Amino acid sequence: LAKFYLSNSFAAEALDVINFMQAVDPGLQSDMQLQTMKAAASYQMGRYRDAHNALAGSQFDQDRHAALWRGLASAGLEAWEDARLNLERAEPVLNTYDAETQARVNLAVVQAAVETGHLELADAAMERVSEKLPGSLGLMAKMGRARLYAAEHRGERADALLDEIEKSGNERFATEAIYYRVVTGLQNNTLKPQQAINGLERLRYRWRGDSLELKTLRKLAAIYFGEKRYREGFLTLRAAATNFPNNDAAIQATDDMRTAFIELFLRGKAETLPPVQALGLFYDFIELTPIGSEGDEMIRRMADRLVKVDLLGPAADLLNYQVTKRLDGVARAQEIGRASCRERV
Repeated sequence: LAKFYLSNSFAAEALDVINFMQAVDPGLQSDMQLQTMKAAASYQMGRYRDAHNALAGSQFDQDRHAALWRGLASAGLEAWEDARLNLERAEPVLNTYDAETQARVNLAVVQAAVETGHLELADAAMERVSEKLPGSLGLMAKMGRARLYAAEHRGERADALLDEIEKSGNERFATEAIYYRVVTGLQNNTLKPQQAINGLERLRYRWRGDSLELKTLRKLAAIYFGEKRYREGFLTLRAAATNFPNNDAAIQATDDMRTAFIELFLRGKAETLPPVQALGLFYDFIELTPIGSEGDEMIRRMADRLVKVDLLGPAADLLNYQVTKRLDGVARAQEIGRASCRERV
């Protein structure tokens, strides 16, 4: 019954049957065939993390059918290297699946290969995809071809396909086409940073709630940082982290914030900012200060800079925050001693 449901795209029903079987007989929790079917059903429902977790055990490492669903799940999670490796491993069994699944796998290979720089692999996979696929699958194929053309610097052909997708009437694919047009324009220097910012700012409100919004926000923040518009970059990444708290890409957005904060206040980039502006930025995103010696050094540098421009009150407040909130024991005593020396100077 579960197989029948899966083969007819009734993924939720298939998953319900599998869960019932495993609940009645706990011994089936480790059944490889059932777990592979569970991953397939979860993938069809867009639950990529569940699909990935269903096949996480080492017993699936040599199973090519498991590799196929592992690869599709990784592509859904945008873990491109894992997707590429698993889908390559699954190639010998691909012809045992229906035409639609074969097309989805080949298109996932194209995406993963483009993202990881294996363009020859993307070309070979694209050759196996029909140019007359229906509906959303056809739009996926056009998107794959457009991205491959862009990566191969065949910009006119890529633009033509992106235009078709943008005018297709499918809002999800139209938004994605705009996103990749901006990304390609930046890579090829045919778009100036401010033009890219304008396009992505409009895009972030046009499509909300999934990985495309996250990608848009992270790309937008990266451009802001490149243009030294740090506050806008931090606020954009904060929105990504807040709106998608349980998403892996949101965790990456938080990592992006921490990296940018360290570059500013530990690696010296904040030296180019006026002291008051740097202080405001520091306080507004102070939660990004690293735990431990790096964070303490960051605060000391900020305080020293404020002292140099006679902003003694803000410097004292910053050191007081460090002493009362971050330090204890010997480290606290040492910092109090440094603060006293600064006051005497």
